Amino acid sequence: MDLSDMSDLSDDEIDWVGQISVDEDYGEQENTFPVFETNYSNQEEAEVEEAGPSVKKTKWNVKFNNEWSKTYSWIVRGKDISQAKCTVCESQFTINHGGENDIIKHMKTEKHKKNMTKGSQEKKIDNFFSKNNLDTDLTAQAECAFVFHSIKHAHSYLSADCAGKLFSRIFQDSKIAKSYSCGRTKATKLVTNILGPESKHIILNDLANNQPFCIATDASNKGNVKTFPLVVRYFKKEIGVCTKLLKFYSAISEKSEAIANSLVESLTEAGLNILNVTAYCADNASVNFGKKQSVITELNKLNQNIVPVGCVCHIIHNAGKHGQGALKYDVESIVIKCYNEFSSSTKKVNELKDFLFFVKKNGPIY
Repeated sequence: MDLSDMSDLSDDEIDWVGQISVDEDYGEQENTFPVFETNYSNQEEAEVEEAGPSVKKTKWNVKFNNEWSKTYSWIVRGKDISQAKCTVCESQFTINHGGENDIIKHMKTEKHKKNMTKGSQEKKIDNFFSKNNLDTDLTAQAECAFVFHSIKHAHSYLSADCAGKLFSRIFQDSKIAKSYSCGRTKATKLVTNILGPESKHIILNDLANNQPFCIATDASNKGNVKTFPLVVRYFKKEIGVCTKLLKFYSAISEKSEAIANSLVESLTEAGLNILNVTAYCADNASVNFGKKQSVITELNKLNQNIVPVGCVCHIIHNAGKHGQGALKYDVESIVIKCYNEFSSSTKKVNELKDFLFFVKKNGPIY
């Protein structure tokens, strides 16, 4: 049979021809046809024919739902919206196909159960800190009040070390005294982090709305460093005259220009205007009140209304010095002779005390 005659064959004849073996002899057939091999068995071929055209299923991608975090407290969203993260196991897994079922499957794993059991036995960090209550607040107020008292009366920070032990012994029936714990380290932190900033905040509130004020400063040596306190003085209707420390800074140079620049920078940093300054107070050194070059001349370049106010103590001292020069005798020699007269005699000291008591009781005699 010629291959050209294949076009005249029916489908059944073609299938029959495809089953002819190459080695079999069919009479006068000179040519044989090649075997058409297939990977399907007869049963599989029948199933394929019966199935007909395949239907493509729609795939749905599940996104993370925030409501799951309310049901499962250990579940949060992963790196993307198709993943969830277990905070107990510190692992991420996809929820793209199963959604909440994937979370339930993870919850049933041995790893998750083991980590949940381990986590329930560990104490949270919150357990190591005491919760705020009224007694704790009252104790904190007592500590701040004592530190403020110490600063106001120039007590040493060392005195705070024994204060807590002393209070607990004196006030044995007080819960606040028993829980009081404020040594020098804590007292220092209360001053620098609480009382200091609050004091500065009060000053700035008082000087708001262009309130006039005067400034005062004086250099002091601390080792090889020059320190300058910046004090402001102003009038408040409810209290009267207020004198408060605004800042304490250090500087290398003691030149008038450097001191003036430091004062202006400190005021600007605090949000105060140099135009509201009415007076500059300092000692009577030429660096402060010199006519040609001084701190006051530098400040007057920015505000001509600033009045120079020298140190009253220095003025009194200078007045006494010039008055002594007008006397005919040496005051220092009289003081030295009085000291020598009474320093080595107990009898003379007692007689002097009786005399001073008589004068104090009866008043001065003119």
